[in-house]
Amino acid sequence: MFQEIIKEYSKVRYDPKNNLFYVTKINGEYITKGPLNVGFQVTRKCNLKCIYCSESPPLKDMSLNEISIAFKNLKLAGVKLIKLTGGEALMRQDIKEIIECAKSFGFYVAMDSNATLITDEMAEFLASKLVYLESTIDGRQETHNKVRGKYNEVIAGIKRVAERGLPVYIAMVLLGDSLEDAKHVLNVAHTLNARFVKFLTPIPKARGKTLPSDYLDNPRLEKIWKELCKYKRDNKLKPTITLSDWKRIGRVSIILIHPDGMAIGSPSIGEEACITPLGNVLTQPMTELWKGYPHKLNHILKYTFETMLIEQ
Repeated sequence: MFQEIIKEYSKVRYDPKNNLFYVTKINGEYITKGPLNVGFQVTRKCNLKCIYCSESPPLKDMSLNEISIAFKNLKLAGVKLIKLTGGEALMRQDIKEIIECAKSFGFYVAMDSNATLITDEMAEFLASKLVYLESTIDGRQETHNKVRGKYNEVIAGIKRVAERGLPVYIAMVLLGDSLEDAKHVLNVAHTLNARFVKFLTPIPKARGKTLPSDYLDNPRLEKIWKELCKYKRDNKLKPTITLSDWKRIGRVSIILIHPDGMAIGSPSIGEEACITPLGNVLTQPMTELWKGYPHKLNHILKYTFETMLIEQ
């Protein structure tokens, strides 16, 4: 079902230490069998309700067998990294089996998690299996709790995996005049020995569509970034910081697999539901879906750090 005619493709290598893809060119072009990596939504269920959440409505979760079929399809398309996400991925009772399944296909496996459900036992397991865990801190405690809640639980969960040596990435969505909150997040990330702090602009999708206009089109963004870079240098803070500004990166650079198997490009600002559907990985070869995808270059340039801003 998932076979294709072999032809010449770019060589793709993933560096887990720096979370960076290296892609060769053929006649001056990037030509890949499939996306470099995918976000794989194992569920839409979540125990928090972030004001900028871009994922709705609920969808039925794939079974473990269906997930295995999807993983095989993605492997044949040359995908290197699978980032398990949600909703909240740890709400799946079989999340360990899902991770083991992904590892059995040879993927690098990462996870997005709000970290509130990470016990000591789960932290041990994740540290032994993942290349990194990404979690979000929305600013100082008061700000964070207004945006998503459970600040202390989030910090505690991140600490559990960090103490066990699992590389930690911290994300923060920049909402308006958020410089002081961003400085706080950078300081906390330094204390936690996080490898990256990823600053993002919000996506106008689902609850994110209800955000104030100056959150979605932040006039302070350039100033905030410059100040953060200076603050990092002046205080000799360790984490590498990046800025994902969706207008700079270009449309639909992220490939996301929904819990029903639908592969989409996101964010597709200006299109209905802010997504570009590709097709379903449970029934269609990802290699074929990728051939018809019009935004392949935006995807590759993002993950080779050619359109993200970075300060090391």
